[in-house]
Amino acid sequence: MARLAAKYGKVYVSKTLPKIVYKKVAKLIGKKVSQAKFLYIWNNTIGVATGAALESAIAKGLKACGVPKGIANTAATIIATVVGILV
Repeated sequence: MARLAAKYGKVYVSKTLPKIVYKKVAKLIGKKVSQAKFLYIWNNTIGVATGAALESAIAKGLKACGVPKGIANTAATIIATVVGILV
């Protein structure tokens, strides 16, 4: 995450990137999690260094919002993969 933040800047990583990612997974989680709530989850978990830990933390946050376990895990995998590609 440090490389991503250094390359694109903290504002991009904390504000712009999660909005882009949310648009990609909104069909999966949009009914249960608003974009604002997703941004909250994102910014609370963005400090996690490894992809697996990031995926787990995002899935946990989505499940806490009422997203079914399978959908939360799938969305978290997509999000962690996107972040991994950008890093």
